[in-house]
Amino acid sequence: MTNVSDASNNKKLVIIGIGSSAGGLEALRSLIPCLPDQKNIAYVIAQHMDPKHSSMLASILERDTELPIEELQNNQILQPGFLYIVPPGMHAFIENGHIILHKATGVGPKPSIDRLFLSLAEECGERAVGIILSGTGTDGAHGIHAIKAQGGITIAQQESTAKFASMPHAAINTGHVDLILAPENIGKKIPELIRYPRMLPEVADEVGASDYLARIFRFVLDHTGVDFRDYKQSTIRRRIERRMAVHQLHDLVDYMNYIEKNPEERVELHKDILISVTAFFRDGKAFEHLTKSFNTILDHNDQEIRIWVPGCATGQEAYSIAILLAEFLGKRIHNYNVQIFATDLDDEALLVARQGLYPKAAVEAIDQKLLDKYFTRQNDQWQLKPFVREMILFAKHDIVKDPPFSHLDLISCRNLLIYFNVGLQKRVFQAFHYALQPHGLLFLGKSETTGASDRLFSTVDMKERIYAKRAELKSFLPHLGAVSVNGRMASRNSQDPKETKRRPLSPVDVLNKMVVGVYEPSCVLLNDTLEVTYIQGNTKPFLGFNEGRAGLNVCDLAHGDIRHELRGILYRARREAGSVIRSRKIRFEIDDESHQIRLVALHAAESPEHGRFILLFDTRQVSDDQGDEVVVGAEDGRRIEQLEAELREMRESLQTTIEELETSNEELQSTYEEAQSTNEELYTSTEELQTSNEELQSTNEELRTVNQEVAVKSAELEQANASLREVNEQLEVEVAERALAEKKLRLIIESEPAWVNICDKEGIILEVNPAGLKIMEADTEDQLVGQQLLDFVTEQSKDMVLACKEKAITGEVYRQHIEVETFKKKIRWLEVSTVLLPEHEVEGDLKMMSIISDHTEFKETQQKLLDRHNDLSQIMRFNTLGAMASGLTHELNQPLSAITNFVKGCENRIKSDTCSKEDIVEVLEMTGIQAHRAGEIINNVKRVFAQDDLQSEAVDVNASIDDVINFVRTTGQSSGVTVDFSSAESLPLSQGNKVQLEQVLINLLVNACESMRAIPDDQKHIWIKTEVIDEQYLQVSVEDSGVGIPDIEKQMIFEPFHTTKSQGMGMGLCISRMIIEMYMGQMFVEDRKGGGAVFRFILPQVKDAK
Repeated sequence: MTNVSDASNNKKLVIIGIGSSAGGLEALRSLIPCLPDQKNIAYVIAQHMDPKHSSMLASILERDTELPIEELQNNQILQPGFLYIVPPGMHAFIENGHIILHKATGVGPKPSIDRLFLSLAEECGERAVGIILSGTGTDGAHGIHAIKAQGGITIAQQESTAKFASMPHAAINTGHVDLILAPENIGKKIPELIRYPRMLPEVADEVGASDYLARIFRFVLDHTGVDFRDYKQSTIRRRIERRMAVHQLHDLVDYMNYIEKNPEERVELHKDILISVTAFFRDGKAFEHLTKSFNTILDHNDQEIRIWVPGCATGQEAYSIAILLAEFLGKRIHNYNVQIFATDLDDEALLVARQGLYPKAAVEAIDQKLLDKYFTRQNDQWQLKPFVREMILFAKHDIVKDPPFSHLDLISCRNLLIYFNVGLQKRVFQAFHYALQPHGLLFLGKSETTGASDRLFSTVDMKERIYAKRAELKSFLPHLGAVSVNGRMASRNSQDPKETKRRPLSPVDVLNKMVVGVYEPSCVLLNDTLEVTYIQGNTKPFLGFNEGRAGLNVCDLAHGDIRHELRGILYRARREAGSVIRSRKIRFEIDDESHQIRLVALHAAESPEHGRFILLFDTRQVSDDQGDEVVVGAEDGRRIEQLEAELREMRESLQTTIEELETSNEELQSTYEEAQSTNEELYTSTEELQTSNEELQSTNEELRTVNQEVAVKSAELEQANASLREVNEQLEVEVAERALAEKKLRLIIESEPAWVNICDKEGIILEVNPAGLKIMEADTEDQLVGQQLLDFVTEQSKDMVLACKEKAITGEVYRQHIEVETFKKKIRWLEVSTVLLPEHEVEGDLKMMSIISDHTEFKETQQKLLDRHNDLSQIMRFNTLGAMASGLTHELNQPLSAITNFVKGCENRIKSDTCSKEDIVEVLEMTGIQAHRAGEIINNVKRVFAQDDLQSEAVDVNASIDDVINFVRTTGQSSGVTVDFSSAESLPLSQGNKVQLEQVLINLLVNACESMRAIPDDQKHIWIKTEVIDEQYLQVSVEDSGVGIPDIEKQMIFEPFHTTKSQGMGMGLCISRMIIEMYMGQMFVEDRKGGGAVFRFILPQVKDAK
């Protein structure tokens, strides 16, 4: 059972979380002796350990400290002055002052430092301290960020003093570590950090404190460009106080002087103020309700959805909305252009957001189905899939001074406005109102409301803080950051009235205008909050401003004679939407004349902007005779009936008022109960403090009991020693068996044909088998031992070796192909497979083993085959060129003959002296045209049959087909043949090689032309078509109207040396199919309906090619 005073003490307890992994024992033994024994501090150690073995860490550390050490138990309450160790195979969390242990499952470090630190940040806030010591991997870095975001202190071990620096390095790289110290100095620093009180509120009250803060703001503004003057002073002061504690400065003027002399401190304060806590689907129920509001957005959009997430930090909120939208739309998402703008001031946070790569602890709250669907695992981290990242544009943006995005359907601004003062909040809400579409939604955090700007937004879901823009109110862009033009402020929302065109009036508009002009009814239009938004006619007799604070609420504007009646009918109109509500007749004086007025109210629920009210003042003048008749000449019975009717109306009005008051009383009662609850909590806290002394006495009793238990434990230890002797005997037997197994393993390694390489964590070779000497052409082991594999690899393979080592350190088996240079200066191609050998000690003794296979012969054979294939392709291209030689000769003969004739004629004219200069110029121009034509024919042949470097590239298939058609026509091969080309619009680029692709197309077109030689010219037809068949492939089809291909020939048509031509080699289609398959495509043939053949081939698309 939890003691009340225990809970009270936990609210004052400073909890220091310590995370370590490989090499952590050494660091802990340096840190623990220096830890202070203070009655307001508890320590929790999370050391990565094998979950299958019991921990001896407590027995090892208790020799170095007088602090009592315990292994944590589930549901335990932490006590001050104790050092706790998370047991092996368990994850530890702090929740409501208790330790919660969960069994660690799956892959990843155990226990998780990130999980411990995240719960520590949420539970303790400013009373949390996180320390990261030696270890491999990145565990703890995410938790360090969370602790600092909540105002805690973060410390990392100095990398040069760590046996394994990966974990401290990762923590430091977050930019959220306050102190970087050696372990022994960390312990000495803690008392100084804890001793500093929360002093700034008192300092702020001193004379000149506001001036000091203003100068600090100016230093930060000049250095970073960010103005924090309109941020909440309480938040700013807490952040400044935290920086003062880190630097052990006693008052505000000292910190002002420090930040003036140290520009780097301005950056640190800037980062401290901007740091925020964010998570995927934070406040899950709020996101569920937001999903229900997506229909409102879709009802007004059929093409584009625009969303803005200001203050996005590291991007989890923006990605959460993207995932929700993708889930909601499903396959329909391809019908919309989704644009999510996520902005922040922190460049480092935006860098993390753009990568979309998060540690395991950050994604644990995400449903496994969503995790599998929208994330990919990268080692011990998770990354958003590309199509999700592409939905979001991350950009640096200052919401305080930069103009907002426009035409937005949704703004999600959660837990940002709480840092702004009221004035800045008002300007930001005005900017949001301006940026949203008329149907736009606003999504706030659970601690935020629209506050003083509630007139700009209507409430959709008060509990989950979802609001809608009030479109009936005019939007304008407030003065955020100045846009200066020649020293003057330029308005961003000015508009030339000449650009506004009047809409012509319809007959209905004209009729309505004439009726209104004749009857001139006095009326007003009200919004949901009963504020006047439009006035028609003369309402001065009924409405007006009174002395005091001005407002637009119609009940505040109404004169006293009608105010009481007005409240009643408006309440009834709201309750009876769609009904016309009329008041009783009220006698009213207007310009010293007696009038009767009847109030008429209507709640127009069918209005485009729901929730408007129409209020009319129906006025009739009463003559003196009518007045006297009513007062003096009426019969008693009739008078009574009239008074009774008025009394009934008065009672209904009073009843309505009573119902309103009851509603108000219920709200006040709820507020009172909340206040009462707060008072009770304060009273309970006081009682808890009063019982603290009793708890201390109880603790002393517990200590005496512990002493008695120690005596019992001593007897148990004697029994344990006897058991240990038996265990030692068993260990001796196991050691002998292990030695035999190691001997067998050594024989296997010595006889292994692959190079077996044992190295340390730095990659230094420790052992090598004989196969390694043979592969590297070394004479002795000394040539390899003590070196690194990096010393032998070529320049382009160094990154691959480093990647192998980094992957192996994380426990992942990784394979890579590399090139090395042997001692005899020969290049060899090797396959490297590296694994991490088991740790031998608690502090970690990492070794890696690489199995290296020699693939040199295979690589050389593969290259020879590729060279032969390319040579064969080139031969076939020239063979095709030879087959087209006669056509080329004919095509070239025409321009050359024309040139000869022109030159001869010009020569004759010159000899006869009968030609003019103009005649010669005309002949030369005609000669040039024919020469250019001949040059184009030759260039086409050179381009198609050039010996290029046949590398894989992105190919424009449509352009290649155009070139081939032009070439075939040039050579005369398609003489008499009609060629139709149907190209797909926006056809993606394809993977392949342009020269080889054109070789395939030429082969197919020439074959098609040859298949139609025996048919009349008017029946010769070739159809070429390109199309996209799915998201991955495009297809090219070549159809002809020739004689077709017999079924028996189709089965062998792609076989080498099989041909249906009398002079063919039988290699054209074979090589064409090999080229297509080389680039992961397929080629096939089929009959064409109506006669002829159809050859089709498909190729993979290149999505990201420019």
